[in-house]
Amino acid sequence: MPVPQLPEVPPVVPEVPEAAPLVPVEPDALEPVDESVLVPVELHAARPKPITPARIMLRVVRFMFFLLGL
Repeated sequence: MPVPQLPEVPPVVPEVPEAAPLVPVEPDALEPVDESVLVPVELHAARPKPITPARIMLRVVRFMFFLLGL
C-alpha cells in the first residue's frame, strides 16, 4: 500500500518590525545623584521560618500532589 505524500508547504517567516535606531548616551548627559538624600539600608540576615504543624501538613500535601503527578 503506497504511503500518501504530503504537499510541499513553504516555511512561514514572521515579519519583524524595524527596530528604532540605537542612540548612544553620553555619560556626562546623566544627572548626578545627590548623595545627601540617600538613606542607608541596614542588611540583616533572613531568619528561617519556624517549623509549625501547618507547614508540615503543607509539605505533606505538596508531596502527595507531586506523587500524583508522576
